[in-house]
Amino acid sequence: LFLSRLVLNVFFFSFSLIEPDRNRSYFQFLSIAYLSKQKGISVLISACKVLIDRNFNNFRLLIVGDGEEMNNLKQQVKNERLDQNIHFLGYLDSYGVREQIQACDCLVHPSFKETFGIVVAEAMACGKPVIATRNGGSDFIIKTPSDGILINAGDAQELANAMYRVAVGNFNFNPVQVRNSIINRFGEK
Repeated sequence: LFLSRLVLNVFFFSFSLIEPDRNRSYFQFLSIAYLSKQKGISVLISACKVLIDRNFNNFRLLIVGDGEEMNNLKQQVKNERLDQNIHFLGYLDSYGVREQIQACDCLVHPSFKETFGIVVAEAMACGKPVIATRNGGSDFIIKTPSDGILINAGDAQELANAMYRVAVGNFNFNPVQVRNSIINRFGEK
């Protein structure tokens, strides 16, 4: 627990710096990860295909990160014809990550295993809703249903259901409460 207080600078991830574009005509999901199989991005892409197949296409997914699975994931997006909905931003420094978190509507973290899941805490420190998998790290951060949505890892249908629920506003979320929870648990004392 002490280490997590040293790792997360909750004041760097302020929710007051940039608000999502309310004039945007679509819901913007964000995922940030090193692009390996363990991070579950392929499952996230499959969940987006489920949403499209259910005639819900009013969303974009931005994927931040680089890694050995980048080409495979881009090919999956192309094969599923999701080019209009999913965009890869590549590696971003901490300032770029902060900007993307602050501009998104929801962070999605589909990882199969995490030790802490710092990006989940960073998004919550920005007052953003988070959908994450029960992977060891995220369950340590998302403690109550009002903190975020926890789903089973590897389940594209369940992930699509959670994404739809957040996108259409069927999720009780208080950004100030979530940010304060992160500050109290992981901020400097």
